[in-house]
Amino acid sequence: MDKRKSGRAIVIFDEQIVSMYREREGRVFYTFPGGGMEAGESEDA
Repeated sequence: MDKRKSGRAIVIFDEQIVSMYREREGRVFYTFPGGGMEAGESEDA
């Protein structure tokens, strides 16, 4: 699996931790909200 730069956030809302439900290749997991850089994308915003 290739690695890429990404950012994540731990969000607490109404005293609960926000997470995202994901399914990939038959596996189910939870992750924190965020995003990653695409190939060739600059770090400058």
